[in-house]
Amino acid sequence: TETAVKYGSHYSKSLFHSNAQNHALNQEELKRFKEVFFEKHQREPYINIGFSGIMTENDTQTARVKKEVENDPNFSFIIPNIIGTPNEFYDKINELKELYLIDDFTFLDQSFHMSKRIENIQILSELFQLNQISSV
Repeated sequence: TETAVKYGSHYSKSLFHSNAQNHALNQEELKRFKEVFFEKHQREPYINIGFSGIMTENDTQTARVKKEVENDPNFSFIIPNIIGTPNEFYDKINELKELYLIDDFTFLDQSFHMSKRIENIQILSELFQLNQISSV
């Protein structure tokens, strides 16, 4: 955050690294950053939150994937923030947006197959109506 304040640059925060799991701390950190940034630059900072997850098709698959992730040491550093159905993703992303008052998000899809990752991006695009956003 110090570099972003010093140079007036955008700020991105990862929620999926194992050392970023305390959301309350991150929220307080972002609040302090916004205040200091505004004092120095007289404008709001542009903030991006990075999160990760695995999209599932139903509750049964969600439960299975959560159990697999718990027992897989490959998920000890990059921890999925969301494991759930498209509707659960939609709700959680909106919750993160409200919690952190972010401008943008970056999603790291931890699905096991590339074809599923492409499908998930298409689903998120439809859920958030990204195909209806026009450029200015």
